[in-house]
Amino acid sequence: VVLGQEPARAYEALRAAAAAALAQRPTRPVQLVFAAAAEPLPHEYAAVAAAARTISAETPVLRCRTVLADEHSDLAEVLIRELGAADLAPEVRYRRGRREVPRLEAFDLPSVGAGVIKERGVYLITGGAGGLGSTLAEHLASAHRARLVLVGRRDHAAEIARQADRWRDSGAEMIYVRADVAEPDQAARAVAEARRRFGRLDGVFHLAGVVRDSLFFRKDPAEVAQVLAPKLPGAVNLDRATAGDALDLFVLFSSLSAAIPNLGQSDYAYANAALDSFAAWRRAARPPRAVPDRTARGRLSLARPPRGRCRGSPLDLADPWRGRPAGRHAGRRGL
Repeated sequence: VVLGQEPARAYEALRAAAAAALAQRPTRPVQLVFAAAAEPLPHEYAAVAAAARTISAETPVLRCRTVLADEHSDLAEVLIRELGAADLAPEVRYRRGRREVPRLEAFDLPSVGAGVIKERGVYLITGGAGGLGSTLAEHLASAHRARLVLVGRRDHAAEIARQADRWRDSGAEMIYVRADVAEPDQAARAVAEARRRFGRLDGVFHLAGVVRDSLFFRKDPAEVAQVLAPKLPGAVNLDRATAGDALDLFVLFSSLSAAIPNLGQSDYAYANAALDSFAAWRRAARPPRAVPDRTARGRLSLARPPRGRCRGSPLDLADPWRGRPAGRHAGRRGL
């Protein structure tokens, strides 16, 4: 299956092809190869492998593989080679004719250093009314007397007001902005409100996410759209809305499902893998600037949880494609 010119429809194309193959009721394993050639590679295409891995885990008769090639590689030749490959690697990338297969390796997390989180800093947290968002906000408020802008799609005014009263005693401040960051205008409005209220913005924590678990061939398209929307679109909109801000950090919260299959989460795996790809792109597009205390202004981190369904704590990851260290619980680098 060669993915077409519509990256936004990549997950739909993947699911439809897998469902069609399964509808034939195969009695032997079927090799289903998804291929794309583009440079730069759209984030959606980079995410296909995560969904494909999950589909294979849910239905072992479908041996899904993903083959990606850059502009220097002939896709037809690459596919002929891969169809005859002995290892049948589930995910392969060709760059300048070189075959690359991702791997995970354990590594020790480096010390972040002092000064990354400012005392009385101004931070915007999407998904801020959720469990993990509340935990993060509690830490920033109590440990750093932060000024927080919590952003969410639902009305949590009463709950947020109670938290604000409790944190005010420690010198922290907080406001809640009801907005869906998957919509560009609403993301821009939330950022503008942070500037209006506090005069600046020091960092963004993007935790927004939706989970709708079910096997891939039973997924409802409307629910899939709900799962995909907060991740990559939300991150892109926040990045654009803060392009003029001198951010100290821009943190994206991903999921282990992007690297290791979790049954029922093919869409969630795809959404987070697309987020991972965006993180790598953003680091290259907006390289950190050195500051006196050796922290990185505008640095981007990718947070990925330990195995399970919670969204976890920050990990500093590396790109496994290039043979460099990667987190034990990690996939691509998000810096």
